Amino acid sequence: MKFEPPTSHVSVVHNIQLYDVAVAAICPALALVLRDPQGFPGERWPAFALYACVGFVSTLMMYLAFGFGRGLSQYATTGDAIDICKTSVGSVAVSSAFVFTVTRLDDVPRSAPLIHLVLLAAALSMGRIYWFWKHERESPPDLSLSGPGANVIVCGANRLSWFYIRMLDSPSIGRDRVLAVVDDDPKLRRRWFCGRPILGGVENLPAILEEYKTHGVQIDHVMVGFDRLDGLARRVGDLCREGGVGCAFLPERLRLDVEPHAPRPFAVPPVAALARGRGLYWRLKRMADVVVAILLGVGLAPLIVLVWIALLIDVGAPVIFWQRRLGLDGRPFHIYKFRTLRAPFDRTGTMVPEDDRLSPCGALLRRLRFDEIPQLWNILRGDMTLVGPRPLLPVDQPRNSLRRLGVPPGVTGWAQVHGGKLIDPEEKAALDEWYVENACFAVDVRIVLMTFASVFLGDRRDESLLGKLTGGPGAPDPVASDGG
Repeated sequence: MKFEPPTSHVSVVHNIQLYDVAVAAICPALALVLRDPQGFPGERWPAFALYACVGFVSTLMMYLAFGFGRGLSQYATTGDAIDICKTSVGSVAVSSAFVFTVTRLDDVPRSAPLIHLVLLAAALSMGRIYWFWKHERESPPDLSLSGPGANVIVCGANRLSWFYIRMLDSPSIGRDRVLAVVDDDPKLRRRWFCGRPILGGVENLPAILEEYKTHGVQIDHVMVGFDRLDGLARRVGDLCREGGVGCAFLPERLRLDVEPHAPRPFAVPPVAALARGRGLYWRLKRMADVVVAILLGVGLAPLIVLVWIALLIDVGAPVIFWQRRLGLDGRPFHIYKFRTLRAPFDRTGTMVPEDDRLSPCGALLRRLRFDEIPQLWNILRGDMTLVGPRPLLPVDQPRNSLRRLGVPPGVTGWAQVHGGKLIDPEEKAALDEWYVENACFAVDVRIVLMTFASVFLGDRRDESLLGKLTGGPGAPDPVASDGG
């Protein structure tokens, strides 16, 4: 799951480094020079200047769009490499599309965008590699075999072991020294892991300990990067006891197993188990959701821009609000909305009353349900469907949520058009369970039409329908009841 800061701590301005700005400015022009060194700029300088300027602006836009510069370059990760790829591809695609729309790229070599892409990705990557190398040189690990601290061999070349070694390499953590690694994977023999040699497998551990002793180095303990109950970990423990060497388990040392993993709050069967015989409908529904979401996104683009500008003026940045809710099979996800409430505190840090936070623009958006438009993105991601049980906060889940969480959550649903905010969680559960059992094309179309009606007429409870579904007085069949 993506980690998002609270709304009030989001800033439009990012810490973009001067190096990245220089790369954004130089790469488009350099691509044109490399592609046509003899003809640059020549008579085609207006087209070249247009491409260079658009390329620079589009790269800065991608920096903002993908949060480039938020991370620390000296601690670059795989996620940063993915951001570099997305930024490079997005920048070149936007600039090429814009210039093609204006000039059809008549005076710009068609291979220039490809060269631009390679240069941009390479320059951003090399910058991160340099900062990482510089950081490593500034704080080299203490691998001297004299002085305080224990000599350690790590068992298992995995992510947990990588984290442990990097942690010990920091001068502020401790003086223990990891000298080598052992791993049972034969493909890793004679390779290096975090600057340490992989000397062999677990069965070679006694010989490795003895060889270090021959060199005058006493191994104090072996750190096992697996859980104590793992078969390999037990084998390492036995070998350490036979060799008189201490053995510790990394998950315990890092206190990763103090408490057992808590089960999901709602362990529910997949949708196929709850909608037997209708699996084809749910698959077709997913395809239809994607098509409808794309069409609505394109059709509502002008409205989205207007709403964005209005909220930016009335509420402030950021315009998009996120909230963690439970989706299919009880899995949490981030649901997105247009932000309708102002910050919970003012510039002096004083808390603002809840009633004073709703902006006039936000109130109008809520009334028209326009604040739900960003959930088209949730539909495209597969988190939600157009029609289904409305996703709720974990604390608002009904007592029995097995069935309603057995299908993808929806932007609108049977409970929303039969009361919405006027019904309690148990009534929502009853309505949603009925939908899970009876979902079909006709019901979904009816819900969509009733949603439009509720926008203009407001939420209304259907007492007869609720009475029947919750075990109250008899009422007509749910399909026959129109519920407003």
